[in-house]
Amino acid sequence: MPDYKSDSDYYTKLFIIFFNQVSKVFSKALILLCIALCLFQMILRINVFRPYVSPVDRLEGEPFSRSNVNDWMDGNG
Repeated sequence: MPDYKSDSDYYTKLFIIFFNQVSKVFSKALILLCIALCLFQMILRINVFRPYVSPVDRLEGEPFSRSNVNDWMDGNG
């Protein structure tokens, strides 16, 4: 153990080493999660893969169509 002026210097040095190691892991994890988010968003844009990635997609119902809205408005009008 190197000669430190006090125990607090020793523990401060240990904390700095620990913090540097943990920050590297967190930064790599953050980059990985951002890449995964972008990939999944791109996959969701492809209709063939959408049911496999998002099981909720089948529950969304009928897509919006302006003609359906106009028909409804004319009927209630």
